[in-house]
Amino acid sequence: MKIIFKLFTGIGLIGLIFSCSKEDKLNYTLQNYDTFVPGTIDNWISANLTDPFNIEVIYRYQRNMHDINKNIAPADESKVIPQMKIVLKGFLEVYGKIGGSKFIKLYTPKQFALFGSGDYDPDGSVKGGTADGGRRITLYGLNGLNDNDASSVIGNLQVIHHEFTHILNQNRFIPGEFGLVCVGDYYAEWTAAENTEAKARSLGFISPYARKSIGEDFAETLSHLVVRGQKFYDDYASQSGETAYKKFKEKESIVRDYMIKYFNIDVTQLQNEFQRVMVEEYHSTDYTSVLISSGKYDPFCTDFYTEYTLSMNRYTRLNSYLFGQLT
Repeated sequence: MKIIFKLFTGIGLIGLIFSCSKEDKLNYTLQNYDTFVPGTIDNWISANLTDPFNIEVIYRYQRNMHDINKNIAPADESKVIPQMKIVLKGFLEVYGKIGGSKFIKLYTPKQFALFGSGDYDPDGSVKGGTADGGRRITLYGLNGLNDNDASSVIGNLQVIHHEFTHILNQNRFIPGEFGLVCVGDYYAEWTAAENTEAKARSLGFISPYARKSIGEDFAETLSHLVVRGQKFYDDYASQSGETAYKKFKEKESIVRDYMIKYFNIDVTQLQNEFQRVMVEEYHSTDYTSVLISSGKYDPFCTDFYTEYTLSMNRYTRLNSYLFGQLT
């Protein structure tokens, strides 16, 4: 009887398998509920970024493109074109003019993701941007951007140039000697109260954030050289004490050699082009006298007669905003 029972059980299972193999038609119509239609923003992106540079811009909110454990606001659509004009003028065209089309095709990120609010961390810091996989830059805090304020644009470009340095480092490693300049002085808990600007500066760091790691130090050094300029970097270094000054200049030398060796980029040419763009496109007075003295800028051809007025106090105010903006 047990054998017969097993036999019928086996036959029943075979019948069940075959009965399940029948295809039943589903009485359901699949629909796409995304009613988005490309408009003015998308046409501008295609004409100015996608077609010439093969760059995609994601500005419609996608939760999977940031830490899902955080609440981050979507980008204000009215800010998208101004933001990407800043990327185009103050970053892509600057590097394109100095590095050439081959450099742009090989190394510039192929995707920008935009979010409205900052990415806040438990330690109280807030990310202004991230670089991912050597191909994407994510920018946060878009809704606070004011493209009519040169200081706001400079702060925004500081984030962009910082993050792009990470992308360069993902393609060509940071030279080992760079980390030896301040060996033993890096401080992962960079937001701690004891890591003041004065402390970081005395150790040869351009900002408290630069102490977080070798990678952040390298990105801060290059982005400050480009965005803040040589005069600022030299003044900051010379007023930081003899020991720190040597470290600042040694880091600068390694960064300059790195850019020439691996990318054939002259940092001085990059600085001059960046400053020209900031004066002509965004009416910045931070670099005017520097460009005049170097013969790169003629004030009688524009409405700018203001002398170079950058002060350390102004820099301190800007850096208080930037310290928590980079990663």
